[in-house]
Amino acid sequence: MRYKKWPQHLHELVGRGFSPAVPLDPVTGQPLRSRHTQDGMVIYSVGWDRSDDGGQFGLELIEALRSLKRPGMDMGVRLWDPQHRRKTPVPDPRY
Repeated sequence: MRYKKWPQHLHELVGRGFSPAVPLDPVTGQPLRSRHTQDGMVIYSVGWDRSDDGGQFGLELIEALRSLKRPGMDMGVRLWDPQHRRKTPVPDPRY
């Protein structure tokens, strides 16, 4: 069975049998959070500052590792809609 869109809420994955429960945030012990973006969705933990920053996290590995304990940053994963996958990355002006 193929699904053509991301779930509106993570608990939908439980109802469809993909997971026995919504995974827990390792920081708060509460269910992980998610939100939709223009090009997909993010699933995230509130991060070590325990503040929900709406799924803001560094996309590059080094930046993400540096930012794990920085206030205003969450930890998570970004999921792209099919039409936004396999594109050439936009150069980062900082480098």
